[in-house]
Amino acid sequence: MRSPTTNFDIANKMGIPFASSDPKFFGPPNVTISGPEGVFRVFNLQRTIGPRDRANGINQFVDQISYQRGKHFMKAVVDIGLRTDYFSQARDPRGAFTFDGRYSGSAQADFVLGYMSASSINPTVTTTHISSPIQGYSFQDNWSITKTLTLNLGIRYDHFAPWVQADDKYADIFIAANGINPGSIMTPATSPYGRGLIRSPKKDIVPRIGFAWQPFGAGIVVLRGGYGMYYTPEISNAPFSMAEGAQAQSGASLQGNLHPTKTTPIVPTLTFDNPFPGVTTGGPLTYPFANALDQNMQDQLTQQYNLTVQTQFPAKISGEIAYVGATGRHNFISYTDINIPVPVDPKTVTGSVASRRPNQTFARAVAGDFSRGSSQYHALQGKLERRVGFGLTALGSYTWSKSISGPGDIGGIVGGGFYGAQGINIYNPRTDRSVSVFDIPHRFVGTVLYDVPFFRNTHGLKKAALDGFQVSTIVTAQSGIAAAVTNNVDTTATGQNSRPDIVPGQVVSLGSGNRSYSHFFNTAAFQQAAPGEFGTSPRSAAVRMPGLVNDDFSVTKGIKFGETRNLQLRADFFNLFKHYNPDPATVGLAFNSKATFGVVAGGTVNGIATRVIQLAGKFYF
Repeated sequence: MRSPTTNFDIANKMGIPFASSDPKFFGPPNVTISGPEGVFRVFNLQRTIGPRDRANGINQFVDQISYQRGKHFMKAVVDIGLRTDYFSQARDPRGAFTFDGRYSGSAQADFVLGYMSASSINPTVTTTHISSPIQGYSFQDNWSITKTLTLNLGIRYDHFAPWVQADDKYADIFIAANGINPGSIMTPATSPYGRGLIRSPKKDIVPRIGFAWQPFGAGIVVLRGGYGMYYTPEISNAPFSMAEGAQAQSGASLQGNLHPTKTTPIVPTLTFDNPFPGVTTGGPLTYPFANALDQNMQDQLTQQYNLTVQTQFPAKISGEIAYVGATGRHNFISYTDINIPVPVDPKTVTGSVASRRPNQTFARAVAGDFSRGSSQYHALQGKLERRVGFGLTALGSYTWSKSISGPGDIGGIVGGGFYGAQGINIYNPRTDRSVSVFDIPHRFVGTVLYDVPFFRNTHGLKKAALDGFQVSTIVTAQSGIAAAVTNNVDTTATGQNSRPDIVPGQVVSLGSGNRSYSHFFNTAAFQQAAPGEFGTSPRSAAVRMPGLVNDDFSVTKGIKFGETRNLQLRADFFNLFKHYNPDPATVGLAFNSKATFGVVAGGTVNGIATRVIQLAGKFYF
């Protein structure tokens, strides 16, 4: 008797070659009809791949022992764990087919005739089952030297073992001797560093120190400071790509022949009867999806340091001012392609990008991950707070900061992000050092909470109607994030899009009187990059995006019914004053799109701002 699951084996019932015979992947193919009539999907699939099986987690054992002797309070901690990540998928198990009307003039007619414009299939199943043991040991002594001075001393050791694949189907492209381009494929059988493929850092020992001092006695002024070093392990994305890269095949991906003409009709090369002509199974494993993870990868090191002064003012007001800094070393950075040719003037070469790639074993783009980034953060932080008194609570905080990093802000082969997070010049990384993509120079947040007291001593209906009101507001104002200007032009013959050049003598930022939504920054400050160069416009902060100003306001009213019951009515007003905050994604940053370059939200004069009002009620009993 036929299994009920075979009823869902639509792709094989349709006779699609190479379709998966695993019941887990049963289902219809992905069929797209896209032509003058519109775009249609025959089976309306919500996901065209999968299903995917995924599970990740950490098994952890933590124990600590504390001991107090005199003025010393000491603590030792042991932290041992096992990180795991499981992921199984087939990239295209049932096939994908497109009909665009190139043969009959109608995409729907081409579908009925079975004349395809493109076909693809990749039923290969890849299974990632990686794990990494981690261990950490720390000791800390809190030393109360005097009643007004406390010293914290600590030390910690961490070891994050390289991820390993359960069945050793694992591959990494080592970095070549020049430290830049891809070298040779390594597997657990060939790597000098064993099953984890890469070198295991074993010297992650870091100190921590902090103090709190009241120089004028208790409760007047407190001076606090601290310095600490912290290691961060590589996330599982890059090791995941090594397991995928060792198993994945490119599958079949074909394009139909060119459009026929009235005088030279042609026979379609791709049809439902033969969607993959000339394609066979088997063949050598060429690692078409393998990436390059630097075999000398180190754990990311962050140094954090701060100095804070806190004091108490009259009227229950406290204040503090602080310097906060951080230095990053061995930051994880990713490149979409480390197999690019040396940049040259495109007019001086005749060969294709593929023919000039440094490693011809992989005549393709090879993503690479390194721990060569660095960063610096400095901030001045201030805060004033009035604790509850006479029904009034208020808090205001302000941060003035700057963050610089390079040659990128994203690592772990997790994608390039937006607005200039990723570097492009692997041969001169210093040119990609800039203000960080997440840099926000100014940020203010203020909040006020006030219990309205005017009708507290009234009685009867007046008290029920007018007493018990509370109003609150949160005001936020901050600078815009940093962003890069893009240009869809290859000026280096590397297959990489360059950035524009900054025009000498021009200032990108416009004064508030000259700035508008149709001319948000000085577009004349940019020009085409010089031949053979990636452009002098910075990786990030070529443009400062629109900032944010927002005020949320709330009114609540409490009504008591006896001792145990209470009705709360609430009205919330989000963006009370309807300030227009443009979406950064609507800012035209493409130098080659002249119509939208420097334009915000299509150049709308006043923008579209909304005030959201929310009414709610709660009954407590």
